[in-house]
Amino acid sequence: MSRAYSHTRPAIGAAYSNVRARMLMDDPCAIVSFETEIAPTLSLALRQSTETQVHRCYRRYAKLPEGMRDDESLVAGQANVNAAALAFRDVVNADADFVAYKVLVGFDCVYAPAWEDGNRCAAVLQPSRTSEPAQSAAVVDTCALRQDFAPCFNTPAQ
Repeated sequence: MSRAYSHTRPAIGAAYSNVRARMLMDDPCAIVSFETEIAPTLSLALRQSTETQVHRCYRRYAKLPEGMRDDESLVAGQANVNAAALAFRDVVNADADFVAYKVLVGFDCVYAPAWEDGNRCAAVLQPSRTSEPAQSAAVVDTCALRQDFAPCFNTPAQ
């Protein structure tokens, strides 16, 4: 899926039209909507990497450049991208196994504070990681998690 996103990023420093900017917003919106549909079928590891890509897309369009804020079409496109990304977030975070996986694995994860302010600094996220393992440890014994965690612990899945 990362290749799909590579075609939706604006060129750095390029002066492109608002029409092109809107096209660049429509594509990730469609991709994120598709990923929201298939998210429950993805493995926890793949869901984690997909969430990272969706979050990057969300942050990219969280704030429009000054010259684009007056274009109603771009404001609407931005709202669509943000709504699609937040719908994805809600779907994946509704799964307790996935939330536990993010807390326990913790590599390149998107925690709740990152959706609010975009700051994924470990110092900011450390309190959420240390407060949740007790609840998450009880979930580790489920079959779904054993399947996804087996490579992490070099133990066979049961």
